[in-house]
Amino acid sequence: MLLRAQTLACIRADRLLFSGLTFASETGRAIALTGPNGVGKSSLLRLIAGLLPVHAGTVELVDKRSAVVVAGNGSEMPLGQYCHYLGHRDALKPSMSVIETLLFWSSFLSKLPSSFQEQAQTQPLRAFATAAPTSESHHAESSSLAAMPALAALEQVGLAHLADLPCQLLSAGQRRRLTLARLLVVARPLWLLDEPTTALDSAGQDILWQLCARHLDAGGVIVVATHAPLPIPNTVIALDRGLS
Repeated sequence: MLLRAQTLACIRADRLLFSGLTFASETGRAIALTGPNGVGKSSLLRLIAGLLPVHAGTVELVDKRSAVVVAGNGSEMPLGQYCHYLGHRDALKPSMSVIETLLFWSSFLSKLPSSFQEQAQTQPLRAFATAAPTSESHHAESSSLAAMPALAALEQVGLAHLADLPCQLLSAGQRRRLTLARLLVVARPLWLLDEPTTALDSAGQDILWQLCARHLDAGGVIVVATHAPLPIPNTVIALDRGLS
């Protein structure tokens, strides 16, 4: 998959953040969005995710083998259906346990079959947390990306021993690790990460970049808003005030 943007423009609160922005992703490399606060890095991620309107231009996800547009402006499929968006907020409900939270996101994002939903109501969580969800996403047929069972995802981010703990008892770094696990339980080719190292210790950051490297190796696309150099192959797009 390749992410392609042409002459993009974004307006927020009647203020033009950027215009004429054109770029394309490269296989095996992330896109690093850099620049001072307020230039539109987060807004660009939200625009790609479909959370903000495109004022002008196009942004599309393209199958690099067939050159067919699979999502975005040139397709009937919204680009957001192919994205994992990790923003500044963790989107965790305090009273839900770690495993309940991850299973909720797995169900919500992957459109799980009704039989799986029924199991969730009648069996202990751990009885089905080891089963990988079946995604109905259109990209799954043509991608080597694979979903991971919930408990396996928690093991990847070092939270398996806290699976039954309410989210309200997690530290800021543990909350961030749980949001990273959400990237693993549903296979989506485009990861949009806004300052993903926030609250992570050095071990957590190592986990993050290992997951990102694996995602790129599997054919995924990553766009990261960052103020620091990335320890993974990347192409830098430097945003600045007055970009046009």
